[in-house]
Amino acid sequence: MLFLVGLLAILLDKALPLSIVVLLAGMYLASWFGILYKILGQISKLVDANLEDRKYRKAEVTPPVQFATKTTAQLEEHREPANSVTENTTRTLDKVPIKGN
Repeated sequence: MLFLVGLLAILLDKALPLSIVVLLAGMYLASWFGILYKILGQISKLVDANLEDRKYRKAEVTPPVQFATKTTAQLEEHREPANSVTENTTRTLDKVPIKGN
């Protein structure tokens, strides 16, 4: 608004006709009101969309996933132990008698 007041002071100081100054001030205010109207329209759309989204989420509540219970009366399947990496290589560490001359 201070910009509008300064603009009006400059225009009236230049000795422009009052009708032109009023026309420019009216166009300035009309453009500001148009911009604010569009912004408020977008905000109301965002709020409405947010409310719709919340309503949709409440209607579609999914129960938490539950895993099947494990019965303790049964034994687990037999598992083969993993092969050892050192199974075939430890023979190289066995003591070997040294052949004497």
